[in-house]
Amino acid sequence: PSIINTARVGFSRGSFFQDVGPSISLPASLSLIAGLPMGQVSVGASGPQSGALSTFGGLGGDEYITRNLFTYSDSVQITKGKHLINMGAWFQRVQVNELFIGSAYGSAVFADLQHLLQGKATTFTGGLAGNKKYSRQWEGAWYVDDTIKVLPNLTLSLGLRHEFTNGWDVHPLGP
Repeated sequence: PSIINTARVGFSRGSFFQDVGPSISLPASLSLIAGLPMGQVSVGASGPQSGALSTFGGLGGDEYITRNLFTYSDSVQITKGKHLINMGAWFQRVQVNELFIGSAYGSAVFADLQHLLQGKATTFTGGLAGNKKYSRQWEGAWYVDDTIKVLPNLTLSLGLRHEFTNGWDVHPLGP
């Protein structure tokens, strides 16, 4: 045949869970939130990441992510004399659903060593409430090319491809 049309439809789903616990094991009695592993403690800082003199414990950054990909493509191949013409389009719908619990195990910040010993935290955050969001994106491409057999040992390929997206559309979910 001088014309071949190939259409494809695909689906892919991937999920992962990430838990950033403490790098060393600490007794449960020292936990910032009862029943959970030790959270992060910072001394001499205004926040957990702001140049603390000392930081210990774990971030407890639980993150659940599921990604769905819906793929559609169609291509046409035409043979005519010395020419092999390819043209087609590809579209993909990307869906990402995310639950991020930034300080699931708790985060306590102490101004200095004296405040740590007195148990007076400047800030304390934590718990299992997290940020839920979903992101959506359309991606696509179209192409056309011509492969020309100029001589028995010389082939010339000319083509054009255009890729596009509508950007990420991110939405937070309710509480």
